[in-house]
Amino acid sequence: MRKRGPGFVAIVHVATLLAAVSSPSPAACSSGRDIEVSVQRSSEGYSIEGRFTSPATPEQAWKVLTDYEAIPSFVGSMRTSRVLRRSDGFVYLLQKSSAGALFFRRTISLLLKVREAAPREIDFTDLSGKSFRTYEGSWRLSPRTTGVGVVYRLRADGGSIDGHWFSGFAAKWVASSLLEGVCDEMRRQAAGH
Repeated sequence: MRKRGPGFVAIVHVATLLAAVSSPSPAACSSGRDIEVSVQRSSEGYSIEGRFTSPATPEQAWKVLTDYEAIPSFVGSMRTSRVLRRSDGFVYLLQKSSAGALFFRRTISLLLKVREAAPREIDFTDLSGKSFRTYEGSWRLSPRTTGVGVVYRLRADGGSIDGHWFSGFAAKWVASSLLEGVCDEMRRQAAGH
């Protein structure tokens, strides 16, 4: 058997550590396995749809989606999510998130007007126009025998972050990241954590 030097051992340790850190735990949601995301480009911008099934009850899923100020604790790209006020049946929500990789990061700023129809529907639209000309979407929950089905839809049209940065790939990555965080949090709630 050939004897390996300390450099080889160090490389094996680093590779093992990277694999452990970068691989999701078996309980973690992942795009492609647990979550379906589709992106379509048209003259009106991007249409994104994501869906997954969670073992959470509809009530637990609703709590995750409407605990707006907790979102940064389970969605890695979300920096700020703050309720500004609740009035006339709407929630006004300030959100800032960071999207991209390495040196190509953008801050997305939104002032969302949210309409809740408990416990099944949430509709939102951006009022600020800072990051997108159009940004509107929804969350839909449907009870299943094994939990709850979750459908996320978003229509976004460029504005200040359009062009090469906000491509179909970036749109899918941002949506997948959001849905993975929400799916994981719903699983935690279902498990009683």
